Amino acid sequence: MSAIFIRFAAMLRAFKGYSIYISQALKLSLPIIAGQLGMVLMGFFDTLQVGVVGAEAVGSVGFATSIFMTIIILGIGVTFAISPLIAIADGEGNRPQSYPIMLSGMRLSFVISIILYALMSFLAYNIHWFGQSDIVNKTSTDFLAIINVSIPFMIFFNVLKQYFDGLGRTMPAMTITLIGVALNIILNELLINGIWGFPKLGALGPAFATLSARIFMLIGILFWMLRDEESKSFRAIYKNITVTVKKFSRELTIFKMGMPVGLQYFFEIAAFSAGITMSGWISPRHMGAHQIAIIMASVTYMAVTGFSAAGSIMVGNAYGAKDKIGVKRSGNAILLLTFIAEIVFALIFIIFNNYLPHWFTSEPFVLELSSMLLIFAAFFQLSDGFQAVGAGLLRGIKDVKIPSMIAFVSYWIFMIPGSALLAFNTTIWGHNIGLGWGLQGIWTGFIAGLTLAAALLLWRFNRLVKTLNFE
Repeated sequence: MSAIFIRFAAMLRAFKGYSIYISQALKLSLPIIAGQLGMVLMGFFDTLQVGVVGAEAVGSVGFATSIFMTIIILGIGVTFAISPLIAIADGEGNRPQSYPIMLSGMRLSFVISIILYALMSFLAYNIHWFGQSDIVNKTSTDFLAIINVSIPFMIFFNVLKQYFDGLGRTMPAMTITLIGVALNIILNELLINGIWGFPKLGALGPAFATLSARIFMLIGILFWMLRDEESKSFRAIYKNITVTVKKFSRELTIFKMGMPVGLQYFFEIAAFSAGITMSGWISPRHMGAHQIAIIMASVTYMAVTGFSAAGSIMVGNAYGAKDKIGVKRSGNAILLLTFIAEIVFALIFIIFNNYLPHWFTSEPFVLELSSMLLIFAAFFQLSDGFQAVGAGLLRGIKDVKIPSMIAFVSYWIFMIPGSALLAFNTTIWGHNIGLGWGLQGIWTGFIAGLTLAAALLLWRFNRLVKTLNFE
């Protein structure tokens, strides 16, 4: 009996040691989750509200958005290096260093925005390369021509978001993002349906609405930063010191750390875009069903990326302070919260799979398919959440190159070829290749690839933490 009490007391002491980290994780992550959800909710409501136009419009908007996000994530991914760099500087006791890091991120983002705008404009007018139907090609081209204008506003906003997040001040970006989402929803309703004297733009309405919301969000967070007292003190310190770093050295540091992060996100999102493209090869209605399920899964994914961002900041703080126990406990606290959240999300998808698709469409065929895919999404998002958190924890200790390679192998060597083989049945050199499972095959391949990525990233984090030596 005494052994049981001793064990119980040890468990209580362990929980007490972790309770501080869990509390900190929740304090950091909940505003980030709200902000991240706000970002994806723009795409969610674009898809939801355009459903009144028809299933082809849902597929077209979803397809165009997936192409846009596949490319833009390269730029946004680079800015994700800013928050862990600021968190590490804060852990080292050099919090004002965050201001020049942010300025360097803005300068770098200006160049990135020009490159990405040129690339997206080129893709918009060559959308036929993706083998979709004529109506999807026409709508997607027009949609992208409008939404591409939002690229610099989106990237600059994310730089300032990463600045505040890295300082552990996650409320500014959350507040402005949620206001931006509300604005986007209102403008969608006005522009899709042409009410209150606004033009009736149909499937192109969400493009103008999202562009307007992103312009507002950048103006809002820039105004917040300029009025912020701590940022004012940082500016005063920065103006009164002699800069000793080499020209563009901070920009180069951000780029070297951020580019592998951008590539990691690119490999993942490009893989999901390939899945949308493959679903379109089956039929536009299959694409619509696939898009409904993927947008639902992306909502839960963005919630988990909040834990990922919080983990990156917490681990970065501990890493900068040379606190090995803090690094380990921060990671474990984030993983525990992720597990709990993903179980809840999985249960929601399983219990309400027959009800959720009705938000998007009333077509029986699309409803049946998307309801079935939400069962796959319940398992899919478990692995997707853990790989996102694993990558975030590794960013906190400046490990970005190997995770990028893991993403490439998991998604493009394993997941996409596997999805194609499971989804389609074709003949090559007289031999039948593939199983012909259709959408089920695509999603089975997704689950397998994400599970591989999650296992490898978490294994690497645990291995690196064990070998950390700050002496």
